[in-house]
Amino acid sequence: MSDLRKALRLFQLGVVAAAMTVAACDEERGSEGEGEGEGEGEGAEGEGAADGGLPDGGPVDAGEPDLGGDGGVDEWAGRVRKKDGIEAKELAPASSKITVVYTQPVPGGTTRRLCYWQGTSPTQETKRRCLEMRIGNPSTPHVSPDGDWVAFAEAGGTQILLADLTTDTVSSVMTANTAGALAVRNPVISSGGLFLAYQQAHATTTNLVRLERARNEETTFWEQQGSTGTPSLADDGKQIVFHSDPTGNNDIFLWNAVLRDTKNLTESEAYHEKDPRLSVNGDVLCYRQSPQSEGRVGQILVIADEAKRDICSGYSLAELNNYDCHLSSTGRHVVFRSLPATTARTEWLKAGTFYVYDLNADSHRQLPEPVGVDITKPSSLWRLSSDGRYIVFTAPPTGSSNPDVWLLSTITGETWPIIQTPEAEGTGAPAIN
Repeated sequence: MSDLRKALRLFQLGVVAAAMTVAACDEERGSEGEGEGEGEGEGAEGEGAADGGLPDGGPVDAGEPDLGGDGGVDEWAGRVRKKDGIEAKELAPASSKITVVYTQPVPGGTTRRLCYWQGTSPTQETKRRCLEMRIGNPSTPHVSPDGDWVAFAEAGGTQILLADLTTDTVSSVMTANTAGALAVRNPVISSGGLFLAYQQAHATTTNLVRLERARNEETTFWEQQGSTGTPSLADDGKQIVFHSDPTGNNDIFLWNAVLRDTKNLTESEAYHEKDPRLSVNGDVLCYRQSPQSEGRVGQILVIADEAKRDICSGYSLAELNNYDCHLSSTGRHVVFRSLPATTARTEWLKAGTFYVYDLNADSHRQLPEPVGVDITKPSSLWRLSSDGRYIVFTAPPTGSSNPDVWLLSTITGETWPIIQTPEAEGTGAPAIN
């Protein structure tokens, strides 16, 4: 909306009203058990707005260590925060475990299999395994922030599969036939495998659905003709962002599971807004904005503290094609990449130049060119780990045409090949927790 701050505040007030209703109902149940758990959560850090996803002001997690070279990571997990009028512990653990997931062709066949690599650092591998299940050309997998669950769609969107990496088992959680859809696509999964969000393609609409697995409860929260993007899910399952074009112009939408309400966050703006990412804790989102007349000059915008911030215009990045934003778990750090605006679309998958933006310091840091990587060759779509420390992508090493799977440190700029040829041959786009 034109007045974004006002829109978000009204959204917050609606959640507060809903929370007050819940509290009143609780009070009517009587005084039985009064005093139990008294004082729990009092004085807890991060106690903020009972919100629709955006904090009540102040810096974004001011206590989070900087990624500027001190080796710090997002250490938000485990704190008690007030969300939607109730106090709840964050779901994702503050874990040093790195999980990289990718697909590989099955030797001598036309199917693929799901593989994963785990370690405590790029040089400390703890587990590497390929699951036996054969899959026909699956979508790029999505890894839960805790690194234990993987969601992906079967070829053609016939079903959504869920892999539990703690038991190395794969199960089908939804088929297109069961959903009454032509296809089910682009699933995302929360920690513990608790919440799943995905697309349903129907004859005339694209629907977005959230599945709460503990209750086996599905909620269709968006039905729209035309383009609708992949959802991005907060780890508590209460907020989902996505882009869609109900008026012919792509906008960013936020769905609140408590209110069962959807808000357009970028209405009436003369731009295309696409590819939003929501931080794991649900407090910050980033997205790409480009003029309707020319899509090759793109800016990255962030919504935090009820305000929108263009983190490219006014900087040397303003005339570049900035895209593919990703957030650390608290949203304090935004990582994106840039290419010259004249770069042809067929070249967009080249590595480009990576930037780390710190919302608290309002500053950019350019990562050095990856060492040992041939950045003149196309790479896969890259992904940022939820703690903001590593970027994963595939690209050929210098002097080779066969791509390896790499981790790139956002702190030091170092690169490590974690899956190398011949094992890396034919590897699909990787994902990371």
